[in-house]
Amino acid sequence: MRAFAPQFLRSHGDHVPPHSRNNRRARRHGPSLRWVGLLAATVAVLLLAVAPPAFAGKLDRVRAAAKGSHTKSSSRSSSDSSYGNGGSAEDVVLALYIVASPWWLPHAALGDQWGRPFAYLSHPYADGHSGYVLQAGRDAPGHDASGRAVLGAGTSVRASVEGGLIDPTMTRFGLAGRISGSSRFEVETRWDLFSEALPGGAIDQLWLGDVTVTWQHAVGRHGQFRSGLGVRALVDRGETTYGINFTYGMDLYPVRPLVLHAAVDLGTVGQAVVTQVQASFGLMLGPLELYAGYDQTWIDDIDLGGPTVGLRMWR
Repeated sequence: MRAFAPQFLRSHGDHVPPHSRNNRRARRHGPSLRWVGLLAATVAVLLLAVAPPAFAGKLDRVRAAAKGSHTKSSSRSSSDSSYGNGGSAEDVVLALYIVASPWWLPHAALGDQWGRPFAYLSHPYADGHSGYVLQAGRDAPGHDASGRAVLGAGTSVRASVEGGLIDPTMTRFGLAGRISGSSRFEVETRWDLFSEALPGGAIDQLWLGDVTVTWQHAVGRHGQFRSGLGVRALVDRGETTYGINFTYGMDLYPVRPLVLHAAVDLGTVGQAVVTQVQASFGLMLGPLELYAGYDQTWIDDIDLGGPTVGLRMWR
């Protein structure tokens, strides 16, 4: 799917000459895809080339956890649950207010308004703009001189490839993508290939992924906040185990060329509980983002976390 520049961007105060638009099209169709393919192949080769040390077995524990036969660690101590006889109505309202703050607070901080049309730039900080999302009547005119609405239905597509080192025995190779529309709904997917070096030189592998529908509950020039539900899957040796997934994430565009990402995923796969926490910072190089960060994944109490680097393409 190809993102297109909304009509209202052409009505913005900053005039974009025709030759700039042509140059921008040329850059979009230039070496971007080749760079993404080259990085994917390089990362895959480097990750699978890790020398096999003496320790192995995490992926076998993951399989056991998904089937419910894994013995969890008892390191988490149970807390004393001695409470009072309940709180007042004001306490309940305050508690709900605090619990809902991840949804209403970003909405207020970004100055978002329900029903206000918005659209996306071709990539963050494109064409000299700040941020990524422009809103009618605030960041650009919502109507032309004749009163006709000029805001188009923008679409954003991004795809990324990344790799990470979990420990001397294990690596992770990841692919992810997201399609966003001006209706605030999005579809995103992420798939991680975990590779573990076994004694004798063998490589043990399995895939962990999800497909999730999210809703942008806060949108502004300098940020997007989303949450949603989806399906999680563990693909192992021709067998697929399913579960559910909840995600809460954000993208921030504070100042050129910096992009910040963070997300928390909670869910299940088979009988196991899956928790993922991701954070990264990236630098925009035209429509490409080079980023680094940390990806922490737990399947029950099995730690699959480690640093990560990657490349993301925006369209």
